[in-house]
Amino acid sequence: MSDINFSYSFGAPSTPSEQDQTLWSFNHHIVYPAAKNTVLVHPQRGGPGTLLQAEVAHALGFCHQFRTLEAHLEQVISEMPLVGDFREDTLQTLTALANQGLLESSQTAWTRLTQKSDDVALTPCSLCIITCDRPAALQRLLAQLAETTLPTDIDRIWVIDDSRSDAALAENARIVDHFATVFTEQVLHCDTALRNRLIAHLTSTLPEAHGAIDWLIHRKGWGNQATYGQARNLALLLNVGRRMLVLDDDVLPEAITPPLSVTDPSFTTGNAREAMLWSSQEEMESQASPLSSSPITLMLDSLGLPLGQLPDIKDKDHQLLAGTDGRLTAHYHANSRILLSQAGYWGDPGTGDSGSWLAYMPHATIKRALQDFTDLERTLGARATWVGYRGTSFSPYGIMSAQTGIDHTVLMPPYYPAGRGEDIFFGIMLQRLHPESPVLNHGWAIRHDPIDTRTSNIPLTPMSVAPSLSLLADWIGREPADQWGLSAERQLS
Repeated sequence: MSDINFSYSFGAPSTPSEQDQTLWSFNHHIVYPAAKNTVLVHPQRGGPGTLLQAEVAHALGFCHQFRTLEAHLEQVISEMPLVGDFREDTLQTLTALANQGLLESSQTAWTRLTQKSDDVALTPCSLCIITCDRPAALQRLLAQLAETTLPTDIDRIWVIDDSRSDAALAENARIVDHFATVFTEQVLHCDTALRNRLIAHLTSTLPEAHGAIDWLIHRKGWGNQATYGQARNLALLLNVGRRMLVLDDDVLPEAITPPLSVTDPSFTTGNAREAMLWSSQEEMESQASPLSSSPITLMLDSLGLPLGQLPDIKDKDHQLLAGTDGRLTAHYHANSRILLSQAGYWGDPGTGDSGSWLAYMPHATIKRALQDFTDLERTLGARATWVGYRGTSFSPYGIMSAQTGIDHTVLMPPYYPAGRGEDIFFGIMLQRLHPESPVLNHGWAIRHDPIDTRTSNIPLTPMSVAPSLSLLADWIGREPADQWGLSAERQLS
């Protein structure tokens, strides 16, 4: 088998690398079982596979973070204490594996991520506002946007109206008509009539997809369930081939610096948000530090650009990867485009309940909340929070939707039509379709200020585990190894 290299074992002779301070990561290989206590380690990005003894491959499983070989040695010994009797031999084996290419150096990874990328022609952008039975919120947001200098790339504003009430639909139509005379950009209203015309057009064009069309964008069959995903599907259908910024109607176009900020960008997991709580809205506002640029401009500046052209990483070097799990960067390259971007929340956490969302935060956030507040129920009831990211980061999938940027010049998945969790479900499916595209998490938060008063002291109740949309998203997100490299069209089917 000419495409299989020889096996390593602890104690194999080798010459230590001269680059003792180089950072290395075992990050781009798939491990397959083989015969006689060996495994086949095969690179995902092409090239020959390597047969290794099983215990060597097991040790490499502790070497995913970018660290020096000496640091990897200490990690392996901490996980496999018996290896400590063979320190020098083990270091030589790690060095040989690195020289053979089974580990990727931080310099190589950084070149892959930041080398000159292809020029991309960015499309015009639509600003889409999702609204449902809240004319006062729509009026407020459009009024504030009218006082904001919108980027020249934005040429139309869509109001995607998911209202049930005839009165709300009529009032929203009046609001749209008024602001159509205020903005220089087109202001368009996707109301019930337009939705029905779109459904009729799609059904006549694609009669074989009648059931799917109804399921994705028709209200029938969903009863009184909230159809957040249907409204977002309408936004996608109306903006094929364009970039789009999608806003909830109860946000304000103000970007606020996170209270726990960092300056260096990072590659992280999908659910790497953090949170900070305050006991009152007044206390929260005393900590607010607004940015001079609007969230519209800040998000649009990078949407659709390849990774190699982003100013956040262009002026950095490979040391930025120190401690990063290399598997989080393995699929990316300089031409990986930002197809989805998201920002944090400042104010209301955007959840339907008082506090169960806190349980899904990192341990440090939960610990900080428990230490800082004696009456956690009351604090959560104040709904005075920051939820988001400390700084610019890149993750495999998106999970937040108060303001999102979407580059719909490539094939996009639909949103799950009804219920909550549609944003996470969309993010997971987008990862499956375009695993080479990182999500850009902005290190600022958009102000989220619902018109309706949500301050309440709701008692915390025991959490229960039941099948839900998140379970389906988790299952879809577990991509089988043999499906890597399939086209987006095939993945979507």
